[in-house]
Amino acid sequence: MKNNLMKAAMKNRIYAFTIFMFLTFVCCNANTNKALSIQNLKCEYRVNPLGIDVHTPRLSWVLDSPQRDQKQTAYQVLVSDNEKTLINNTGNIWDSEKIMSNQTNQVTYMGIPLKSQKRYYWKVRTWDKSDKVSDWSETAWWETSFLSQKEWTAQWINDGKTNPDRDEEFYMDDPGPLFRKEFQIDKPVKKARLYVSGLGYYEARLNGNRVGDHMLDPALTSYSEKVLYSTYDVTDQLRSGSNCLGAMLGNGWYNVLPLRMWGELNLRQYMLSGRPRLIAQLI
Repeated sequence: MKNNLMKAAMKNRIYAFTIFMFLTFVCCNANTNKALSIQNLKCEYRVNPLGIDVHTPRLSWVLDSPQRDQKQTAYQVLVSDNEKTLINNTGNIWDSEKIMSNQTNQVTYMGIPLKSQKRYYWKVRTWDKSDKVSDWSETAWWETSFLSQKEWTAQWINDGKTNPDRDEEFYMDDPGPLFRKEFQIDKPVKKARLYVSGLGYYEARLNGNRVGDHMLDPALTSYSEKVLYSTYDVTDQLRSGSNCLGAMLGNGWYNVLPLRMWGELNLRQYMLSGRPRLIAQLI
């Protein structure tokens, strides 16, 4: 009797092991036959970026596959100004249709002209080396800022002082400028963006709370040709009634000390310089 029970138990184990191996094989085979999957969608090298100010932004994505030696042979990009439209696989702003290409980086947007201060949603699917199409990627987005210089209605401001004429006077105490602007909001705020830059460096605050987490912003550029700015979503930092926008400035590379090398070379003579200044536009 005992031997019969042991034999029955052994048969059950063998049966269970066989079922387990079969299911494992089926699952592995299903994964092996799975088409490419798409991850890490970026616009201008950033994930869901604010403040895109180019007319033809560059898109990119990363491929993943359980198969070795797999590759993309074609792609299709959809762009919409409405997320619900995109869910229905309709790109009312751009439908690239199927493009035969293995390109996954710096794919240039080629849809209808973009509008300023608008959010665009996009997704992509690809075809692998066997011409099997992948699922659509997750939805990503980008938001434009100012696509025309004329849309900057704010003006540069500074503390009204002038820099000294003598080198040694630059080394005297000179506190960084502080700016403050109060304003009223009489209705609920659905969306608010702060576009801001300061020369040389700035730190902005809204209602006493710091805006963003950037340090030593903006980055150094040739100030006579280009000045970088940042875009912040400040919707949650605004409130009904009285509000206050503030900023403090630092010299940075815009108001460098007159470091004379070999007695003659002065950095201030070779780069645009002046008193620290600020530009900020809240919309």
